[in-house]
Amino acid sequence: MKAYEPGRIPDSEEVVNLDIPILLESSWMASVLYNGERATLDVELHSGAVYQYLSVPLEIFQAFLLAESLGGYFNRHIRGQFHSILLRQA
Repeated sequence: MKAYEPGRIPDSEEVVNLDIPILLESSWMASVLYNGERATLDVELHSGAVYQYLSVPLEIFQAFLLAESLGGYFNRHIRGQFHSILLRQA
């Protein structure tokens, strides 16, 4: 599977048209996939589970990618702040 490498942050135009996941350097998140047209954020965990978060603004996604602690930012600004759907169980 083609994917962006950890630390490689796509620019705003790429994010809107992004159709490949961004690999993460995180102890529990494996990758994320953002759809700018639908404002959805798919988060794949190392367990294999995939959650989709709805109505996530581009600015939140970009700040997430730039955060010093991905898990910390995710827990404070995404989890519980946006409606989520379990797309795939672990």
